[in-house]
Amino acid sequence: RRSTMENGKLNPFQESELKYLRQQVDRLQEEENRRDAHPNAKRDLWVARDELNNFVQEMRKAGVNI
Repeated sequence: RRSTMENGKLNPFQESELKYLRQQVDRLQEEENRRDAHPNAKRDLWVARDELNNFVQEMRKAGVNI
């Protein structure tokens, strides 16, 4: 695991991971609301939200301001 910068900001890898996780949640929210959503849309959205929440919590524990 890469450490955070001493100034309480995300390093470039963490920034890209946060961006990816947020995009996944956004995409899956749109998918869930479609009439022809795939059968696992709700589960996939729940997993994506859980991953994003876990990431944010871990970064905050490490002193990162998100």
